[in-house]
Amino acid sequence: MDEMGKRFWWKTIGIVVGLGVLGLLSFLIFNRVIYRFGALGALVLVFGILIVFSYRADHKKVQEYEDAEPES
Repeated sequence: MDEMGKRFWWKTIGIVVGLGVLGLLSFLIFNRVIYRFGALGALVLVFGILIVFSYRADHKKVQEYEDAEPES
């Protein structure tokens, strides 16, 4: 345990606790969405949000590649 140092272990513990809290909050939010819209509505909503984030990230990458391309 001493080989990796205290900072590594404190960061690891912080990441694990943070992911646990994030997972719990995600579960609670998703549970409320299921209660309000039903299972199919919750899946459509969650995947719709994921598609929007994916589209935006992809659009940014395309812009970066177009800006980095040398003009002929």
